[in-house]
Amino acid sequence: MKIVAVLLLAGAAGVPAIADPYYTITFDYTGVSTTGAGLSAPSGSFNYDPTDASAPFSDFIVDWGNATYDLDTYANAPMLASSPPTGCSSAVSGQPYGFALITQNVTGCDLLGFTWSGVYYGTGSGGGPGGSEFFFILEAGTSGAQDEIAGADLAVSDPSTSFEWATGDWTVSDVPEPGAVSMMLLFALAAAGMKTARAARR
Repeated sequence: MKIVAVLLLAGAAGVPAIADPYYTITFDYTGVSTTGAGLSAPSGSFNYDPTDASAPFSDFIVDWGNATYDLDTYANAPMLASSPPTGCSSAVSGQPYGFALITQNVTGCDLLGFTWSGVYYGTGSGGGPGGSEFFFILEAGTSGAQDEIAGADLAVSDPSTSFEWATGDWTVSDVPEPGAVSMMLLFALAAAGMKTARAARR
């Protein structure tokens, strides 16, 4: 009964609802070729709700220098190699494969590795806007065929870095949403209250 009371009080207090699972992406550099000042490693995050059949990925954003890539569409429908294909058994251009690719959990193929790659032009000709492309790449098979999640920012304004090409590794981490953390704390408090009540009755 006390657990129920605590949870009811939590609802009345406006504890936030648990949102879609939230993930952060950590990037490392393994290769850089630049004629500019150099850019810091990218940063990224996304929400993924596997129960949403239409678009499980949302708020999938990667930032690199002054470029911002909105990758929702491309994560929900990854680009697949066709001539030849990678041969991965789960390689279907849909959301589950996008999640398997970004979390590096692809199976059923001769996997060679995962790499991110980016090309960054801080300014265009005549000092106008530059452009940038960014790729999450899965490479597999004897031919090194590639499946990709890719995005572009075609209006970069960054005279401090005229050009940079970079590659690297990435890892994905699951981050509890505030609502989930609040619920865990409430359950812990309820459990502590029950233990205290039992001890008092003895």
